[in-house]
Amino acid sequence: MNKIFSHKVFLQIFSVVILILMVNSYMINKNYKEYAYKSMSISLDRAIEEIVDINKVVYGMYKNNDFEKDYDARHGYIDYLDRLEMRIDDMFGTRTYPFHWFELECIWFNVKDIKEKGSLSKEDEAYLKNVHRYNTALINAYYRVTESRSDHKQVKQEYKDFIEEANKISEDEKYKAMFEYKVDK
Repeated sequence: MNKIFSHKVFLQIFSVVILILMVNSYMINKNYKEYAYKSMSISLDRAIEEIVDINKVVYGMYKNNDFEKDYDARHGYIDYLDRLEMRIDDMFGTRTYPFHWFELECIWFNVKDIKEKGSLSKEDEAYLKNVHRYNTALINAYYRVTESRSDHKQVKQEYKDFIEEANKISEDEKYKAMFEYKVDK
């Protein structure tokens, strides 16, 4: 048995097999990273599009007193990023505090509750205006961060930069009360 393990041909074959496995592992890891970055880039883009849609709803409600229109605002990508937030933070080395994707979902639920009421109190109107300013600040931060994007490989740094900006925006005193707001039905 010792002769087999010390034989030069066996060692050469063993080395080639190990090399093939290492190259295969490298390629799988590379493809996984590319997929993860592309998926993250698309998810972040779509989440911002959802914030833009929510802002249209909010603006229509407080500016035009429009409660009848059936708005097509979704929050699926915001929800997706919320569910993956801890994993993304680990993978990208970010710290999402005080900004959380979940807070954006809560804001959308409040907007829907206000819409169902069919009228605005002064508090509701002030809340919607604040939500509109907050969402606009997030949207602007996103576009500042991604203005020079050339491919999906930059998404890690872009996401880190966006989260850093979103954390600064969320720390602003004028938005803190917004996260505590409950719609009076």
